[in-house]
Amino acid sequence: MNLVVDSNIVISALISPSGVIAKIIFTRLQEAKLYAPEYLYFEVIDKQEKIQRLAGYTTDEFYELLHILLKRLELIDHSIINEENKTNAFKLVADIDIKDVEYVALTLQTEHKLWTGDKALINGLKAKGFTKIIDTAELIKIIE
Repeated sequence: MNLVVDSNIVISALISPSGVIAKIIFTRLQEAKLYAPEYLYFEVIDKQEKIQRLAGYTTDEFYELLHILLKRLELIDHSIINEENKTNAFKLVADIDIKDVEYVALTLQTEHKLWTGDKALINGLKAKGFTKIIDTAELIKIIE
């Protein structure tokens, strides 16, 4: 199973490297390809101070764990995503959260499911008939 990974999944794994999400990334999905837009890196760095505070990391520890997590992901440059998918993604998320447009566009491009913990995004997209989305509880049911 290949997935597009939302930044909140990576942030959860950073905050709790022994938690369920990190274990899924490194053990249950070790054979899967995990994709994310390059934008994910900037979202995570933007939340660096909060992540460090919550997890009790030094800056070096934060970057070391981030490096390990990013090695599991293939970061995709937004220029690779075609305009039709960008436009369709924008229409889908415009009234939910515009910051998710790149994740949804990459999901449309790859046809893989988007793994996210963002309930507003999940509910908003499902209400529009978008089915290429999965939360952690659903993912666990599939991989167990």
